[in-house]
Amino acid sequence: MASTDAVESMVRMPIMLEGLGEMEVRLKVSPNK
Repeated sequence: MASTDAVESMVRMPIMLEGLGEMEVRLKVSPNK
Protein backbone atom coordinates (compact mmCIF):
# COMPACT_ATOMS: atom_id res chain seq x y z
CA MET A 1 0.00 0.00 0.00
CA ALA A 2 3.04 2.29 0.29
CA SER A 3 3.13 2.68 -3.49
CA THR A 4 -0.45 3.99 -3.57
CA ASP A 5 0.39 6.51 -0.84
CA ALA A 6 3.36 7.73 -2.87
CA VAL A 7 1.19 8.12 -5.96
CA GLU A 8 -1.44 10.03 -3.98
CA SER A 9 1.18 12.41 -2.57
CA MET A 10 2.64 12.94 -6.07
CA VAL A 11 -0.85 13.79 -7.36
CA ARG A 12 -1.80 16.02 -4.44
CA MET A 13 1.40 18.09 -4.17
CA PRO A 14 1.06 19.78 -7.61
CA ILE A 15 -2.61 20.51 -6.88
CA MET A 16 -1.73 22.07 -3.51
CA LEU A 17 1.09 24.13 -5.06
CA GLU A 18 -1.28 25.27 -7.81
CA GLY A 19 -3.83 26.38 -5.22
CA LEU A 20 -1.18 28.33 -3.29
CA GLY A 21 -0.01 29.97 -6.52
CA GLU A 22 -3.57 31.03 -7.34
CA MET A 23 -3.99 32.53 -3.85
CA GLU A 24 -0.72 34.46 -4.24
CA VAL A 25 -1.75 35.79 -7.65
CA ARG A 26 -5.13 36.90 -6.29
CA LEU A 27 -3.48 38.74 -3.41
CA LYS A 28 -1.08 40.47 -5.82
CA VAL A 29 -3.73 41.31 -8.42
CA SER A 30 -6.19 42.74 -5.87
CA PRO A 31 -4.22 45.23 -3.74
CA ASN A 32 -5.56 46.12 -0.31
CA LYS A 33 -7.01 49.62 -0.45
